[in-house]
Amino acid sequence: MKKAQIQMQETILVIFIVTVILIMGLIFFHKFQEKSILNEQNNYKITKLDNQLLTIPTQPELQCSKLSETENCIDITKLEAYKPRDLGKKIIKINIIYPEDTREWIIYNNPIGTNKLIRTSPISLYDPKTNKYFIGKLTVETYSI
Repeated sequence: MKKAQIQMQETILVIFIVTVILIMGLIFFHKFQEKSILNEQNNYKITKLDNQLLTIPTQPELQCSKLSETENCIDITKLEAYKPRDLGKKIIKINIIYPEDTREWIIYNNPIGTNKLIRTSPISLYDPKTNKYFIGKLTVETYSI
């Protein structure tokens, strides 16, 4: 009878230890998966932001055109009249860098959140009123909670 009780206690102890090891393994796996998912989410946000950075200057509402031929620049007069649709939680602005100029256009302004990711890109700006080209900087700041 005593031998049977000892074997029963050993079996229960082995099952308990195996269960604890499995639970620790599941917790470790969960933490690893959570970090992996957050990393993928950040990569997706960066890719989405880079795509938006590339597509803003090529929108027909902003793109330069002369005699129905498009150029790789942003028309300042079109920029001043541009009203974008809802683009989410972000700020999109354009500054003139060269020649020295203080003009800045905030295309979209909806900064909701605490964490932000900022991407910038150089762009060419054209002012048809003065027939001059400028070098500018397109800045996209996206926010998340």
